[in-house]
Amino acid sequence: MKYVTIIATSLNPDSKSQRLAKLFAEHLESQDIPHELIDLRSLPLPFAGSNEGWEDANAAQLATSVERASHIVFSTPIYCYDTNAVAKNVIELTGRKFTHKVISFLCSAGGHNSYMSIM
Repeated sequence: MKYVTIIATSLNPDSKSQRLAKLFAEHLESQDIPHELIDLRSLPLPFAGSNEGWEDANAAQLATSVERASHIVFSTPIYCYDTNAVAKNVIELTGRKFTHKVISFLCSAGGHNSYMSIM
């Protein structure tokens, strides 16, 4: 069965990419598609590479969510032609859990060319 995990990576309280994540979650709900929205403003994560990072309960919770999903959607802002550092940290903390998953992106950016950074 299809299960979608949406990871909203912006930490900004007035984030446009967070709004995109919520709209997408509402769309999945209307289609009766099982999903989970993870708002990283509510799930503080350690930096990958620190000793605490590999034993952190929030990082373990995130890894479990990624592992159970068939599809992962990153909802992320684009800063200076790149995704934010929080998204990269998520990948580093959960690593191999992304294997054999369909990954997609919802992006909020300032200019048309910024979206190309995801490619």
